[in-house]
Formats: sequence, C-alpha cells, structure tokens
Amino acid sequence: EVAVLKTEEYGDDKLVTVSAKGFVHGAYVKDNWDCDDNYFDLLPGEEKTICVKGAAGKEIEIGAVR
Repeated sequence: EVAVLKTEEYGDDKLVTVSAKGFVHGAYVKDNWDCDDNYFDLLPGEEKTICVKGAAGKEIEIGAVR
C-alpha cells in the first residue's frame, strides 16, 4: 500500500511525497493527471516526490498495480 506522506502546493501544481512499507510495483496517480513521473516502483521505506501539474487545491489519490 502506498501512503501519501505530505503534499505541498507549488504554484498551480502539487508536490506529493509518497512511501510504502513494502515493495510496490507500478505506483501511479489515479485519474487523468499530468505528472512528472507515473507508474514507478517503490522499495520498502523509500520516499518519492512527484509533481502533479495543475492539481493545486485538488485531492490526489495514489494507486498501485501491485
């Protein structure tokens, strides 16, 4: 399971920092958002920050293929 650790608005965009307790294959931002990285793997305890363009003020959900 992917956990959102923090979000930060950056102009019109939103920076989203995520992590996972176990290995996650294919973490992605749900819905049709333009991201600087999508469908990425996470190692246990690894943190990753992605920029979701045009998402300031919006709720962002993160999913995983597995």
